[in-house]
Amino acid sequence: MNHFRFPAIDTKRTGEHLRDMFRERNISPKKIQELLRIGSTQTIYDWYKGRTLPSMDNMVALSRLLGCNMEELLVFRPAQEGEEIAERANLDVTEVEHPMESWTAQRK
Repeated sequence: MNHFRFPAIDTKRTGEHLRDMFRERNISPKKIQELLRIGSTQTIYDWYKGRTLPSMDNMVALSRLLGCNMEELLVFRPAQEGEEIAERANLDVTEVEHPMESWTAQRK
């Protein structure tokens, strides 16, 4: 059986990680709001508290702003927890294809 590690994002720790990354670079929530054209700084504080995660568009913008890839912005739960989630969802992990495999094949 093929083992697929289902990635489970830890929203609370991801929010704390984002907050720390911006603090290290002296980028305020107000500055993030202006750069990403977000309606309210409350949205950024919600990210920091793990209530919500940035949208994909905002994740791309944040990764470029911080000079890292999007995955470096995220904190994942331990693999065992993610696997348990996959088992509870009755996923047939033998049929799961890595998303980059088909994309890479198409690009050749």
